Amino acid sequence: MKLILELKRHLKSEFSKNVATLFTGSVVAQAIPLLASLVLSRLYTPEDFAINEVFLRLYSIGLVFSTLRYEQAIVLPKENSKAAHIIFLILKISLITGLFFLVFNLFFGKWIEDAQGIPNLYYYLLLIPVALVVSSNYQALNYWAVRNKNYKQLSVTKSTVSFTNSGYRLIVGALTSGHPIGLVSSMILSQFVGALILLKGNLKSFITFSKDRDKGDILKIAKEYDDFPKVNTLHALLDAIREATIIYLIIHFFGDTTLGLYAFTVRIMKLPLGMIGTSIGQVFFQKAAEVVNQKKSVYEITLKTIKKLTIISLPIFILIGLLSDWAFEFVFGDKWSDAGFIAQIITPWMFFNFLNSPLSQIPLIVKKQKEVFFISIIGFVVSVLGLICGGLYLKDVYNSLILFSIIQSCYLLFVLLWILKIAKRYDKANLTVE
Repeated sequence: MKLILELKRHLKSEFSKNVATLFTGSVVAQAIPLLASLVLSRLYTPEDFAINEVFLRLYSIGLVFSTLRYEQAIVLPKENSKAAHIIFLILKISLITGLFFLVFNLFFGKWIEDAQGIPNLYYYLLLIPVALVVSSNYQALNYWAVRNKNYKQLSVTKSTVSFTNSGYRLIVGALTSGHPIGLVSSMILSQFVGALILLKGNLKSFITFSKDRDKGDILKIAKEYDDFPKVNTLHALLDAIREATIIYLIIHFFGDTTLGLYAFTVRIMKLPLGMIGTSIGQVFFQKAAEVVNQKKSVYEITLKTIKKLTIISLPIFILIGLLSDWAFEFVFGDKWSDAGFIAQIITPWMFFNFLNSPLSQIPLIVKKQKEVFFISIIGFVVSVLGLICGGLYLKDVYNSLILFSIIQSCYLLFVLLWILKIAKRYDKANLTVE
């Protein structure tokens, strides 16, 4: 009874209402491409999707450099003018990065095309600079909306971007008999539309901020938040390398079929909980930054958020642990029964991942980016070593995944406790005792 009352109290809070607003948009945004994929798979060939995948890989690498992770700093300043200057900084960085990738692709695009063995890939790579500029500023405007608590606008934007992306792919695919340009350019168009929606109502303010700023303002902002490019950029690249290494090791030791089961299971488990976690994370980031600027307790809001996340997710993960082997076979068919068993194995890891994901912004807010980067290196090493040990000595996919899940769970629990520790230390160092 006490748990039910506590849950009701949390659900009535402003925090929960903001999360619910964002979650509504996330559900729609995820449902649209899921339904559209039933048709897209018939319009486009595997070769078309290969071109899109290579495009996205290079684009993802460029995106890290086209913002230098400064977009995450938009929520932090107390003054809106300062946050707007970060957006101007991102615009300049994205234009420089876009120009670099344009020159790079002009000189090396043909070589990449020959190395991949994909005809006409060169011409699609020339779209990467445009994609980087559009996506960088779309991300920046997303964080501006989070900063100003425009969660309804964010929710509408997510749905519109998803609808534009899928709708454009379907229309171009139908009109061109599945030309890959529909896949490659859809992301650019949809995020451009999203940026326009987020810019609506803020354009006059940005023009005013632009006129009022001094020449050295952007340079000062870049220096003040230089931990983001120095540490967070490396952190993002490390995460990408970690994911690629894990996939390589699974293929190497256990084959393509196991990788397919593993990837499918992780995607299915992260999809619904990821929508909740992302929504909570965006609201939490804004609220935590606000708490810091108001000289209130970071530890208190962090602990409260952990409690809310546990109340929301623990019953779900218990059900997954008990029923996933049956549910996967029932919903997806006999060939996915092993995926249900893998879901049971990785349930503890997914639970701690869900708790950690929204709280990952705390090290940014309390300026512990360097420490969290080194902790991520530890996570990278233990994850890789766990899979290597499983492949070399256990020689069984399920026992190896059990070992991997245990290592991941222990690591994420350590990170969770560390986040609470740095939040408490921050309060002790910065809060004035009345």
